[in-house]
Amino acid sequence: MLSTKAYTTSADLETSATEKLVATMRQPTPDAEYRWIQRLGSVFSEHSLDNVDYDRIPMINKYRTFIGQFQIMTYEEFCDKLEETNSVDQAQEGRRIIEELRTEFCNGSYIDQDYVCVVGRKRLE
Repeated sequence: MLSTKAYTTSADLETSATEKLVATMRQPTPDAEYRWIQRLGSVFSEHSLDNVDYDRIPMINKYRTFIGQFQIMTYEEFCDKLEETNSVDQAQEGRRIIEELRTEFCNGSYIDQDYVCVVGRKRLE
């Protein structure tokens, strides 16, 4: 997520909520599990898979609206988890930011990030 950045289609648009979401995306949650990245080779081996391809895929402009909606849904789920852990104040702040994000995304703000695609294939034995 370190390549994640906030952009806008016009220099005079407000992007404070978009910037806050980017800052949140750059900070892993306490229960985040990233060890799979380092273990990917051994995970493939354990499941008799060969690594066929690995690629970083940049955001395509025509997917901005879809990705923006997906990011809002993900942030809503993040707020739900905050509420479950009794972090109600943080969840309420998050939901306020979500409302601002909806407005900013409609006005041309977006988050640009690369996606990683890893393709494996079952070994022929």
